[in-house]
Amino acid sequence: MPPIQKVEPLTTAPGEVEKLRKEIAELRELISKMEKKHSEDLKRLDDKFASEIETLTIDFDEERKRNAALKVEIDRIKRRQSRQDS
Repeated sequence: MPPIQKVEPLTTAPGEVEKLRKEIAELRELISKMEKKHSEDLKRLDDKFASEIETLTIDFDEERKRNAALKVEIDRIKRRQSRQDS
């Protein structure tokens, strides 16, 4: 087993601890601002995608209605054609 070394207390230059505390406070503030911006960006994207989904849903419904109308028209033409052939 290696011998245990005695650890001397860490000595810091005057004001070093205060400088580190100030730096920590600045970093916390920066993180807070970044979190806020991130939340705002997510909200903006969520709103944008919700709007796009709504637009696509409306377009899809309109296309479905057009297809249904075309199907009805094709069925009429087929019936008319079959009557003429008879």
